[in-house]
Amino acid sequence: MKHSKLTYIYISLTILSFIFVSCNTTRYVPDGQYLLDKTKMTLDNKQLDKDDLTNYLRQKQNTTIFGFWKLQLDIYNISGNDSTKWINMAIKAMGEQPEILDTALTQFSEQQLTQALHNKGFFDAKVTSQTTTKQKKAKVQYDIVAGQPYTLNNYTINLENDELTEIANSPRKNIEPGINFDADVFNAERQRIANSMRYRGYYLFDTDFLYYEADSTAADHKIDAELTLRDYIANMPDSLKQRIFTKYKVRKVIFEMENDENDTNQAKDTAYYNQYVFIGQNKGFIRHSVLIRNCHIIPQTYYNSLLVDLTASSLNALSAVKYASINFKYVGNDELDCIIRLSKSKSHTITAEVEGTYSAGDWGVAGQLGYAHKNIFHGSEELNITGRGAYEWRQTGGTAMDWNVKASLSFPNLVLFINKNQQRRVNTITNFSVQYNYQNRPDEYTRTILASTIKNTWTPISGRWNQSFAFFDLSYIYLPTISDNFRRQFLTSNNILRYSYEDHFILDWNYSGNFSTYRVSQPLKNYVTLTYSLETAGNLLYGIAAAARLPKTDDDNSYKMFSIRFSQYVKGDFSVSFNHIWNKNHRIVYHAGVGIAYPYGNSQSIPFEKRYFSGGANSVRGWQARALGPGTFSNTSGSIIDFNNQAGDIKLDLNIEYRFKLIWRLEGALFTDAGNIWTIKEYPTQPGGLFKFNEFYKQIAWSYGLGLRLDLSVFVFRVDCGIKLYDPSRIASGTQWRQPNWRDDVTFHFAIGYPF
Repeated sequence: MKHSKLTYIYISLTILSFIFVSCNTTRYVPDGQYLLDKTKMTLDNKQLDKDDLTNYLRQKQNTTIFGFWKLQLDIYNISGNDSTKWINMAIKAMGEQPEILDTALTQFSEQQLTQALHNKGFFDAKVTSQTTTKQKKAKVQYDIVAGQPYTLNNYTINLENDELTEIANSPRKNIEPGINFDADVFNAERQRIANSMRYRGYYLFDTDFLYYEADSTAADHKIDAELTLRDYIANMPDSLKQRIFTKYKVRKVIFEMENDENDTNQAKDTAYYNQYVFIGQNKGFIRHSVLIRNCHIIPQTYYNSLLVDLTASSLNALSAVKYASINFKYVGNDELDCIIRLSKSKSHTITAEVEGTYSAGDWGVAGQLGYAHKNIFHGSEELNITGRGAYEWRQTGGTAMDWNVKASLSFPNLVLFINKNQQRRVNTITNFSVQYNYQNRPDEYTRTILASTIKNTWTPISGRWNQSFAFFDLSYIYLPTISDNFRRQFLTSNNILRYSYEDHFILDWNYSGNFSTYRVSQPLKNYVTLTYSLETAGNLLYGIAAAARLPKTDDDNSYKMFSIRFSQYVKGDFSVSFNHIWNKNHRIVYHAGVGIAYPYGNSQSIPFEKRYFSGGANSVRGWQARALGPGTFSNTSGSIIDFNNQAGDIKLDLNIEYRFKLIWRLEGALFTDAGNIWTIKEYPTQPGGLFKFNEFYKQIAWSYGLGLRLDLSVFVFRVDCGIKLYDPSRIASGTQWRQPNWRDDVTFHFAIGYPF
């Protein structure tokens, strides 16, 4: 106890010392200068977004957390004055030096804001700033009087080329009378027209050839605009102008493949196939047919910039290709040669991992070894073989082992259920995999799982919507031994979970996908991510068994195939996340997920490996994984999680997380989570677990907490501390609202990656 008190006093003094030192935020502000303590902006027009305009400020205050705490500046101020000492240099590197007020940057910010407002059509906008100082701190306020925006009155198109005029008059045009005279909208229209021209074969046409002439004398805050060609285009000689408005054909497509790293001096071979040319040693490192299949640029057709982008995306998606670049060369007679240069990716890779594990109070160690061949048949086919072993020391005594071996073979462009026209706009992969898993839990059971899957995955070139369809997914679960104690506890005749511990197999198909509005070119723009899946099993086998009039079992009136029970169910999952981004250092992420699984026909319950669980690093973080629910179900086994009964058929997750940058690569998070699982039927061994519309909202667990994330670029290492706030398993005792104690209500999670 004495040691604990001393530790508490030490920590308290350390925190107080940190606060005392860091409160002096002007410690490193030179005399006669000012720390830019705060920037503020006022607007008179609700059409404008203050967050967007803030991006035009050329000087901002130091980074804050929660809107007021300049943590990184405080850390910088902790450092000593001697800049030659490594400890001071390290602290300053982790912190952020004070932002010293620069009046020139303030004036420049005014100019940038004014220009931004002009671009939005607010030509009468006025921006002024006021700077107030106190001691060694300064506050800058930008006052924006935007005024009335100018709108488009008349829009005319005056272009010399008929096809160009047709494109400009397309119903898809972005410009209509009445809109704000927004430069971004007009530039987007120029880009649309230029892209359409390049899609149609006009290789030399460029966005800069188009120009808008504006006349603001028409009426009050009205502008007439005319789309024309720039003067230097309109006035250039006819011979040059003719080249700009000429459609170019692709004469040949030439693939240049780099030599093998060990044979840099070897001469390159040349092969021909119709109008395709292949240059590379020993016929290249990848089959010619694969390159043609992934090349959307067709010889003897007009140039199309969209097909160029599709080709670049498809070729770069091949595992055997490290990088693909595409260029064009004019060869006369209105023709181009397309030159595609390919660099070779490493064919063989070996990976190894060792990790410590902690699950429900059980410590263990795990290791993984993997091998990949990215071009095994010279067609960018990828072979992956992975082996993983885990050893665990149980709280109850004894040990447990888990061994897993998986082999998969992926084929690009081996497409099922997609026609050729669709194939040209997507990257596709068909994957064949087989997996063997051996679980040895001496106090409970020994289980082996043999699984095989054939799955087709396709991704549009845009990359926003990925989909996959596993039309064959077979799992065979075999339990050679079950302990007598486990059988008595969980496999009694009235326990519906006994079916999960009998030999059975699952033959299913599943469809899944994900969609995101995230843009690499706009990383600070809000975006939404959706994921979904639909899975069903046993329907084909049930139909065969019924048609063949196979006998049913006496105990539950179900069919067996080859004397083995098979599962029949349907399962659907949906998840949505919204990232509200304030700036590069602050964002709030909202997440909601729901899943439902329903057994029918040949099954009385969902197989254990397909059921839902709640709690853990990616769910309600106030609970350990598999320690929450279903419903008000209360685990009576003490600190040991009842894996078998703490599973359900319905799952709900609701999360809000505020993420903010701390120092260096370290990020912080504050979060609150809610959710639970429920059963879809009344199971005797899971009292309180049944989902009821008039009760479930009272059974939603609630927790809150904080976390740290270490962003190492390759992956994010995460530590979260979750604290229970509302525990539905304690409703009967009236203690569901928690005043947390460390033993029962606080849980730590260690994970890789963000939770959602």
